[in-house]
Amino acid sequence: MTAGPRALRAVSLVVVKGHDAGVTARVGAGHCVMLGRSPLHGEQAGRRTGMLPAQSQQRLHIEDITAVERHLQTRNGGHTHATDASATFERDVDLVLADEAVSACHAMVCVDHAGASLHDLGSTNGSFVNGAAARSADLADGDLVRLGETRVSVRFGGTP
Repeated sequence: MTAGPRALRAVSLVVVKGHDAGVTARVGAGHCVMLGRSPLHGEQAGRRTGMLPAQSQQRLHIEDITAVERHLQTRNGGHTHATDASATFERDVDLVLADEAVSACHAMVCVDHAGASLHDLGSTNGSFVNGAAARSADLADGDLVRLGETRVSVRFGGTP
């Protein structure tokens, strides 16, 4: 599918409530970002989850690729070449949350030609979009995502 003039280019995830209020992660088209809690504490935590250091950018691990494939197939009604699509997704810098109720690998947000979407990665406490429990969900501009006690605002256009 060819991206039209209104194709989504980027999404900003802005922490609006929680210990990390004000922190922003930008997710460009063709990219995804992991949202999770660092298993490290204090100074060691820095900006990392248990998966990648803060400045890393690499292809998804096979488990994540499988999850993204299923998610993309579901959200596109099974009418996608998800294997090709997910294999080309790049992983942006993780959004690390200092919230004990957030799993280390809690959820993933992906942005592609179809828009932005959230996929819960089997977190302990679940993910919620605008108050509704969500295993997988399309995201719209202004949506409020709850992970643990943290609230993240979704803003299209990639600017806070």
